[in-house]
Amino acid sequence: MDTTDFNRFLDHARAKATPQRLYLVFAEKEYATEAEIAAGEATASSYSIRPLMYADKALSALGDFDELLAESLENGQAWDLVYVSASDDEKLSADFVEERLEVMVKLIQQGEGARFVIFDQLGAIYRLDKLSTVH
Repeated sequence: MDTTDFNRFLDHARAKATPQRLYLVFAEKEYATEAEIAAGEATASSYSIRPLMYADKALSALGDFDELLAESLENGQAWDLVYVSASDDEKLSADFVEERLEVMVKLIQQGEGARFVIFDQLGAIYRLDKLSTVH
């Protein structure tokens, strides 16, 4: 059995008393440009996070990280990180789900992504405090 951090997260969510819904924001790292580095605005290892796409998924509809990775790459857009949150999946309106995902995107854009659980493309937990520099 695969024991990625993401799969452990899924196991934890499955242990909840009520069914869970996952909210997923896929993002890429945008590295500093040569002009930004030359102007002293960033270093060569600096990057910002740019949300690319988002989705919600009933936990019961997701087997494991490999399945999520395959599904997310079917659209042809590569990503570096996935930000995840979850909630009880009871009587949620489409408007509620859309609003929650849009709020996640805004928080990530504002540099507040540490509010969510973040995983890399291998399913390992990604810690924002280990970034070299974010600009």
